[in-house]
Amino acid sequence: MWGIYALAIDAARGRLWATTAAGPTFEHYDPADSGRTALLAYDLRTARRLARIELPRDGKRHVLGDMTLGRDGTVYVTESLAGGVYRLRVGANTLDTLAPSGTFLSPQTPVVARDGRRLLLPDYPRGLASLEIATGRVMWLPKPRTLASGGIDGLYRSGNDLIAIQNGTTPNRVIELGLNHDETAITGWRLANQGRWLTDLNHGTWREPEHIFWLIGHSGWDRVGDDEVLRTPDGAGPPVLGQLRFHPLGY
Repeated sequence: MWGIYALAIDAARGRLWATTAAGPTFEHYDPADSGRTALLAYDLRTARRLARIELPRDGKRHVLGDMTLGRDGTVYVTESLAGGVYRLRVGANTLDTLAPSGTFLSPQTPVVARDGRRLLLPDYPRGLASLEIATGRVMWLPKPRTLASGGIDGLYRSGNDLIAIQNGTTPNRVIELGLNHDETAITGWRLANQGRWLTDLNHGTWREPEHIFWLIGHSGWDRVGDDEVLRTPDGAGPPVLGQLRFHPLGY
């Protein structure tokens, strides 16, 4: 296990999924592991590791970063450096390629569309895309001209809408996105929040009954240099776990 990038809980099956990758940001990094990345599964009750599925090595650097779970327990995971998207079916021990390297520039947290046939995912530099699971077809979602949709790291479902964490904007912010019925276009958006502690945002999670969005601020990525080494100078603030309360857009 190297640095952990994302977590996902499959409560129905008692599993905790995690993505891990070797790199200089990891405290005990061994250059011999450069390029290695894997998907891990743990038993929620015993903490025993149940599976470790490593992306095949090809001599290049890879990071299995963000992921989401389908209702049937399928794991969908993005590779943020080379731009691929992968799937792990229930009971499988190898990853299926849904979109090969180079399809995206830097895909982030995916969301399963309501029809179950597509992934909605942000490509960090380019905006929000739809990936057809069966064919690998990519479509870019039209959006209002007022919306800058680049720089989205985290993306989460809130009823019929989406919540997006934008740490590629100044200032960092949390926005809500309204979609059309087919989830093929962004029909509206609004600023949910931005503030002093909402800096260097990273991941979050939506708790539906209470309309609470939990998220991580001051994550530390702004202190990672060009050499990919994390530095903690005097006066660096600690990470923050915060919550935002709001009602969905209701488009």
